[in-house]
Amino acid sequence: CGEGGTVTVSVQLTPPPPPKHSTASRRRKARPIRLKPVRHAVTAGKPFTFKLKVPRKVARRYAGKRLRMLVTITAKDSAGNVKRVKKRSTIRLKRLRL
Repeated sequence: CGEGGTVTVSVQLTPPPPPKHSTASRRRKARPIRLKPVRHAVTAGKPFTFKLKVPRKVARRYAGKRLRMLVTITAKDSAGNVKRVKKRSTIRLKRLRL
């Protein structure tokens, strides 16, 4: 029960839909952006923090905008038991300085 293991955090960002009055709304929806998963070995009872690495191209395109974020956390202990949790939230990317 109180053993360490491996944690994998994968993040998927969904851009906001185009405005209804724009011609882009006739096109298909924007595809979700999958970020590179982060793997980390953890010990029992200790918190684990991770940094979100957004590609520069994505950061420029959606600077200052709100994106929906789906975080999937997969934990696997030394016995091989797997637990998966998904959480949704909204984030705002920083505005870029010129």
